[in-house]
Formats: sequence, structure tokens, C-alpha cells
Amino acid sequence: MPKNAIYEDSQIKIFELLGSGDTKRIEAMMRLYRQLFPEYAHYTKRMEKRTAFPPERRSGQIAHYWLVEQNNKPIGFTTFRYLHKRKCAIGVAFGIETEARKQNIHDQRLSTFVTSEVMGQLERDSELLGAPDFWGLVTEVEHRDLMEHYKRTGMIELPIKYYEPIFPVESNGKSPQDRLEAVEFKVAILGIIPNPKVSIRNYVNNVLRDFALAFLVDHYGLPEDHEIVNSVTNSII
Repeated sequence: MPKNAIYEDSQIKIFELLGSGDTKRIEAMMRLYRQLFPEYAHYTKRMEKRTAFPPERRSGQIAHYWLVEQNNKPIGFTTFRYLHKRKCAIGVAFGIETEARKQNIHDQRLSTFVTSEVMGQLERDSELLGAPDFWGLVTEVEHRDLMEHYKRTGMIELPIKYYEPIFPVESNGKSPQDRLEAVEFKVAILGIIPNPKVSIRNYVNNVLRDFALAFLVDHYGLPEDHEIVNSVTNSII
């Protein structure tokens, strides 16, 4: 098995890119990202920098950048992170080439297969950091039709009035405060792929709050007293 492959069989390979130094595959993932998410293409500059560091760069968190290959061809990727203090993980990005989306891998859709591997990894991450009963994988969903599709695959919509931050293109001379003031926000939906080993489905308010803060504060870096953060957490009743 190649050095940074975390899964390999006759049909598919999955590679961990964080801290791998695998320039060729990192470039392939960034190309796929720009192709599948052109509106977020400017994020790849920051993402490339992140690949220089190992998954456990931040205390209490384990991040992953995975590249999926079939017959040595990059066909998809996913980025996600386990956060110990929130007792959950966040799914940041997940993309598969159009022509590969209908393929079956081991008698299941490619997306379903990759998601199951992600959940297995999160179980290992949570056990490593001492919280094996993590809630699941929380994900931003851009629109209602997509949320309805995900519900059919087992995702649960969370009762939170959520806004996704959209950061501007990075430019020299801009301070973090300047960038924060330039952030725009769009309505989105939060859903969770629950940990199948945790039976609770009605999440209490403090748990829902942690799900929102995992994205807004821990991932995007918004201050906890930001007006949008307050608006989102106040929507939880």
C-alpha cells in the first residue's frame, strides 16, 4: 500500500493528504475542488498551505483531507474534522466527478462508500481523543432540494436557522479584522449524519449549539460574540 493510502483494494484507493508531502495528489485535489466548487476556488490557496501540517495540528482536533482514486485517476475528495470539545465532527467539503457519481463500489454508491469510510475514521479519531460516543458528522447543506436528497440517505436536518460565512479572496495588506468585516453570509441548512452507535436523535439545545459553533467559531474563526453567531445560536429553541 502506498505510504499515505489509508484504504486500497482492487476498485478504489483513498489517500490522506495532510502532512503527506504528496505534491502530485495535493495538486490533483485542488484541481478537483476548483472544478466542482468554482465559487469557492479562492479557498484552495489556504487549503494548500494546510496540507503542509499533520492532521493533529490543533489540540483536541483531528483534520483530514482525503483524495479518492479509481484506476490511479483522481475522482473525488472529502475534507472533514473531528472536534473533541464539541463531541462531533464537521464535514467541510465533499466532491465527486460527475461521471463517477453513479458508480457502485462494493455494491453501494461511491458517495455512500466514502461516507462509511469517513464515519469509520471518525470513530477511530473519537476513541483516540477519549470520546467514543461522538454525535456524528455535521454538514452544511446549501439548498432545500439537496437536504431532501440527503434525508433519504439517512441525514437528519437540524432545527437551526443557520448562515454560512463566505470569505473574500485573500489579498496582501488585509488584516484579519478587515477580512472578517468583508465576510458575507448566505442562508444554509445544517444536517447531521448520526453516529449509528449513538441512539439519541432529539438533540438538546446545548448540543445543537455546539454543532453550530463547531462550524462558525472553530472552523470559520468567527468570534463567539459575532452578531451572526448570536443569531444562529438564538434560533435554537
